[in-house]
Amino acid sequence: MEAFENLNYRERAIVSAHLGFCMECYSTVYYDNEDLNENGKPKRKSLPKEAFIDIAIDHSLASPDTADKTYRKALQKMKEKLKDI
Repeated sequence: MEAFENLNYRERAIVSAHLGFCMECYSTVYYDNEDLNENGKPKRKSLPKEAFIDIAIDHSLASPDTADKTYRKALQKMKEKLKDI
């Protein structure tokens, strides 16, 4: 978590979106209040893993390749940080 938290905001957002987890609480699920189970309670659903094209649109990036490069750069930064720990 420390390595992830050392990334800048955009890098954290891209990594979490592509891997399908919340960048604030690290959860991989959410409760959908619009979709209820037979008991009337919200269903638990997995956060979707986003494709680079969707991430590029969400973050106003030039192309999916830019999102991919940012993602790979962030992973490399995390790897280097983990070596130092």
